[in-house]
Amino acid sequence: MAVPILAVGTGMCPLLPRLFPAGTPAPEDTRRVFHLKDGVWTPTPPFPGGLYGLKASAKGAVWSIANSRGGLCRLDGDRWTYFGKQQFGSHTDWLPGGFALRDEEVWGATDAGVVRFDGPSWRLYAEALTTARPSATVAGSSGVWIIDEDGNLWHFDGSSWTTQSLAGVVPAEPPARGSEGDDDPGMAMTDDGRVWVSWRGLWRQDGDAWREVRSPGLNLAEVWPIGHDAENVWLWLWRTGEVAEAAPDGRVAARYGWREMGVPKSAVMSRLVASKGRIWIASSSGLLTFAGGRWSNRGLPPGCTALRDVALAPDGSAWVLGETRPQPGIGRLFGLPGGSAAIVLMAIGLLISAWLRRRA
Repeated sequence: MAVPILAVGTGMCPLLPRLFPAGTPAPEDTRRVFHLKDGVWTPTPPFPGGLYGLKASAKGAVWSIANSRGGLCRLDGDRWTYFGKQQFGSHTDWLPGGFALRDEEVWGATDAGVVRFDGPSWRLYAEALTTARPSATVAGSSGVWIIDEDGNLWHFDGSSWTTQSLAGVVPAEPPARGSEGDDDPGMAMTDDGRVWVSWRGLWRQDGDAWREVRSPGLNLAEVWPIGHDAENVWLWLWRTGEVAEAAPDGRVAARYGWREMGVPKSAVMSRLVASKGRIWIASSSGLLTFAGGRWSNRGLPPGCTALRDVALAPDGSAWVLGETRPQPGIGRLFGLPGGSAAIVLMAIGLLISAWLRRRA
C-alpha cells in the first residue's frame, strides 16, 4: 500500500505548481516584487511573510496581496502600504478569490463579500457573494465578475449585483472535485469586456449566454488561462508545456512550444501580459519576452528561483513577483526535506494498510 501512495505522491510533484497556482497563498513563500527596466533588476522593499498576486494600473499603481496575513498591499515609493479588515469593514483579511483592477479601482473577493477601493475609501459589498468560496476575480469595461469553486458567477454592472450558476448554463457536468486537471474555475477578461471561463473546457460570454469554445488540436479541458489581449485569450497547455492564443471562434492564433521559448518542458507558465505585439511571460525559468518574431529570456532577479506573476508599467518596463525559494515539491508542500517526506508518505501508507486490514 505504501509503495503506490509514494509513487503517486512523487508523480504529483510536477503538477503541484498547477494545483497551487500563483493566486494561491503558501505559508512558506517569501515572494518579493522586482522591477525590470533597461535590463536592470531593482527589488522593492520586502513585505513580512511575502506577497502573491501582482497588478499594475495604467497610472502606475502596483498592488499585491499579503501572503501570510491576507489583505492588500500598495507600493508607495520605498514602502508597502497595507490594507486589511479594518479598512475593508470586514471580519476577514483573506482574499481567496484574488483581486482585480478596473482603471484605478481595486476589487477583491473575500470569503465575507467583495471589497472595493476607489482611491479615497473602501467599501464592502457583503451581499455580493452567497457562498464563501470565491475562486477568481476579473474587472474591466463590462464590470466586475467573480466566480466561486462551484461555478457560481457574480456580476457587478456599476449599480447592482446579479448572479447565475454556470452549472446550469454551460452544457457540461460540474468538474469532479479533486480529480486531475479539474481545478477550481479560472477566468480572464479580454480588452473588449468579454469574460472567458476555464471549467472542464473553455467558455466565452456571448451576451447573456455562454458558448463553448472549441479549438481543433487543443485539449481545452487541460488548459489554464494566463493572459489576454484585445479579443483573444492566452492559455497554458500544462501537459505539453505550450502556450496558445485562442480566438473567440476557436481559431488558434498563435502557439509556442517549450523548445521555441527556450525553456525545459517542465517549466511552469504562471502569467502572461501582451501589449502592442509584444509578450511577457512569468515562468519558472525566468521572464520570457517575445518581440520581432523571436523569444528571449530575461532571466531571474538575483536570489530568485522562479517568477510567479508579471505586470507592465506605463513606461513599458515590467514588474515581476519572484519566488525566493526552490520550486515546491512534495516535501516542501509539508515543510519537510525530500527524505523525510518519503518516510512520512510511507508511514501514511502503512497506517492506511493497517486500517484496511482491521476493517477486513
